[in-house]
Amino acid sequence: MSRAAVKPSSSVAEGREAIDLDCLRSLAALGLPDRPRSRLVVGAEGARLAQLVDEVIGASPGQIVTVDRRGARDPDFGQEHNLIVTCGVLGGGTVSDAARWVAGMAAALSPSGRLAAAIETFATATSDGRADVVLFPDLGALGLLGADIEDRTPLTPAAWLALLSSARLSVRAMAGYGEEPLGAEVLERHAARLAPFDPREIATGRLLVVADKPGAPA
Repeated sequence: MSRAAVKPSSSVAEGREAIDLDCLRSLAALGLPDRPRSRLVVGAEGARLAQLVDEVIGASPGQIVTVDRRGARDPDFGQEHNLIVTCGVLGGGTVSDAARWVAGMAAALSPSGRLAAAIETFATATSDGRADVVLFPDLGALGLLGADIEDRTPLTPAAWLALLSSARLSVRAMAGYGEEPLGAEVLERHAARLAPFDPREIATGRLLVVADKPGAPA
């Protein structure tokens, strides 16, 4: 998914829905199980995301969890899910939130269960399609990068993959890593700011991952 594919929207909600739909289609292409016995959908607006999941991969029995990225309580992900699909959650909140949520989703999977996640990295554009937030904090401080800037987790793609590994999830397939380069004009204008960053890390906005939990199915 290129950065250019996400256009600024007159409505943040419309922009979020377009991003989620694009991510779900890409996750489905990476490989999701057919008709899982138990499916969990985790989103910032869980019911809306579940409708999109039904549209892209078909309806399945399961649960919906809505995560408030500014909430004080951790969500209850339940247990023994064959498939967990999440968009718009991993990438918001603090680093400790991210670690707990990844671990919680891993624990909620059944043996051989699968996590399909759209992860917003430190270089992700905001839901209204504007410039990268953590890379340009001065613009964020001026309110020029959208309302969700203060929710962004400052983790690189490599750090997210390390979190998945620490939760004993094995990455089966992924997309987006190093596939969303910043524009030449941005690279030139902000060369000094961007120099310390690994080029592949800043060329990753949303990391799309399908990861499996080890073990034999029940």
